[in-house]
Amino acid sequence: MAAHVTLVFPFDSIAAEAAAAHMFEVATRWSTIALRLAAVIPVADAVSHQSHLFLVPDQGRAEIEALHDDLYAGPLAGALRTDIAFIPHVTVGVFDHHDEAEDTAREIGRIGMAGRLPALELVSFDGAAVRVLERFSLAE
Repeated sequence: MAAHVTLVFPFDSIAAEAAAAHMFEVATRWSTIALRLAAVIPVADAVSHQSHLFLVPDQGRAEIEALHDDLYAGPLAGALRTDIAFIPHVTVGVFDHHDEAEDTAREIGRIGMAGRLPALELVSFDGAAVRVLERFSLAE
């Protein structure tokens, strides 16, 4: 799967059709988000023993957080995970031990990678593969 920013945590309590209709409406209100990935941070997984290495934006972070909030309005409101902090990011590594993630973050240091968030995608994950169900472009 291509680099992406996860905006909504996985859910199975809402039908794909209802989620897609909501995402379509949200996408009509948003423009492409310019971002710059600047920090590399290790994060312990909330549901497993693993740790992840995140690239976190400094530019575009507030917009991504607002889009996240907008997506959790309407039919997705009941799926909001308040037990897991939302950190806008691109995952670049998964580690079995948190100290490995911390060491790698220190080795990489700060970066300055520019990009943009051009669309919303509704995806399914069957435990092995990710499949894009719908894609909704954001305005240029």
